[in-house]
Formats: sequence, C-alpha cells, structure tokens
Amino acid sequence: THTNTTSDLTSSAGNAGPATDDLTVDGSLASFTKSFSPSTVAGGSRSTLTYTFDNSTGANDLNSLQFTDTFPSGMTIASPANQNTTCTNLVLTAPPGGSTFSVDPSLFGAVTVAAGASCTITVDVVANFSGTVVSESSTATYRNSFFQFLEVGPARASLTVSPPGDIQLTKSFEGDP
Repeated sequence: THTNTTSDLTSSAGNAGPATDDLTVDGSLASFTKSFSPSTVAGGSRSTLTYTFDNSTGANDLNSLQFTDTFPSGMTIASPANQNTTCTNLVLTAPPGGSTFSVDPSLFGAVTVAAGASCTITVDVVANFSGTVVSESSTATYRNSFFQFLEVGPARASLTVSPPGDIQLTKSFEGDP
C-alpha cells in the first residue's frame, strides 16, 4: 500500500486542507511490458521488439491472450520478421513491411501463460525516421477460468533513431595498362 498526501488546497474561498488516499497494488496480477533491443539504432536499422507477460506471482492461468500493436509512423516489421514466442497457443501475425503486429489465441480458452510462469514474444522492426518515439500497444486481454475477459493493460517502450550515416563514394584510378 502506498499513501499519497497532497499539500493544502487554498483559494480565495479558504483552505480545504490536505487530501490523503491509499493506492494498493495487487502483486498477484500479471504484468505486460515491452522493450526494444537495441533501444538506439541508426535510421533504416533493425531492432528486436520483445513483449513480456509476467504471471510469475499469479495464481491463475492467462487464457486466450490477445493484443495488437500499431507502430508509429516510419516503423515497420522487418523482413524477415523473425517473430517468435515462448508463450503457448498463440498466432503471431507480422507481415514484413507492415505497421501492425497482432497476437491472437490459436485455440479458444487454451492456456497462454500458466500460473507462476512468464513468457515472451519477439518481432524485428525497422525504423525509417530519426528521433525518439514511444510505441504503445493496445490493451492486452485474456480470459480467466470463468471465460470472463480481463485486461493486463497496454505496454509501451521508447526507441531512439539517429540519422543514418553519410554515404560516401570514393573513385580511384589505376595506371594505364
């Protein structure tokens, strides 16, 4: 439990005093994160995007997991996409050159991430821009053992892309034969 207390709220109408509230974090819920490796690349270069579902403290399986990630402008799925997963019962859709990566269940109600476990999903992307972007997926959903939809939340990560290096052309002449 985390307690948050504000300072006094004052106005011309008077002083309302501080406000306090508690935030309780349920550590038994699954988490959904993503990261780029490397997190800094040159324009036109490849980075591996890794999504992690951590259910290591969860008492229940995550079934029929699904989410979609629509990439920022200038980011596309690499060719080859090299998509892979350690999760079970999933279909990964990663069309090279596309800007949307999707993960869907291959079998309705099947266990994707067992209780007490975690898994990863990877796909390679190419960044054809320069600057830093924050890429955010849709909210990941799954079904519990009662077939109710639950949400894990979106995952976000930053990728920094530097301008590609200058291209140089060198011409040389050899002696006349």
